[in-house]
Amino acid sequence: MTDNGSLEAGLILRALGGADDRAFGQLVVMHQSRVRALLRRLCDNIHTADDLAQDVFVIAYQKLSDYRGKGRFSAWLCSIAYRQYLQNHRQRKRERDVHAEYGAWQELANGNSTPDADPMHIDLERALLRLPAPESAAITLNMTLGYSHREVATVMQLPPGTVKSHIKRGLEKLKLQLSASAEHNPASAGREKPV
Repeated sequence: MTDNGSLEAGLILRALGGADDRAFGQLVVMHQSRVRALLRRLCDNIHTADDLAQDVFVIAYQKLSDYRGKGRFSAWLCSIAYRQYLQNHRQRKRERDVHAEYGAWQELANGNSTPDADPMHIDLERALLRLPAPESAAITLNMTLGYSHREVATVMQLPPGTVKSHIKRGLEKLKLQLSASAEHNPASAGREKPV
């Protein structure tokens, strides 16, 4: 086990034992960026993503004794995050269609995007929001957060073959969406339209 893994295991034991009130807080600090990154990729609204991330850590605290130590702790947290996202997604299904088109530009208008956000990045974010939730989640977990197909399968509670299919289909759809976007807006693709 790595030093980070040993530290993590010790913090989990201390948090479970109740002897150290700060132990779980340290676990939150260690993993909040990964959980927030996943939720921000899945959600069309940064504030919703941050609210869900907060819920994830409340649930993780309440269910810490359910963590069996199989697989990475961060993968367990991401599985909670994914379930929270799906629950929220079902509750807001009608709103989601409006936000998918409007959300990325609203974030820019509110100044919540990164300063180096280029049009291609915005197109990619918008394209990810248009994908079905399982495809978007599988791509984000695998390609952005670096989880293996097996870990993504555990997080999403799906067979590894299904995860691979979601990733493949999602990437094909992204490619089509981005090429269509580049045809309609050549400046976002970084090339000029021939005269």
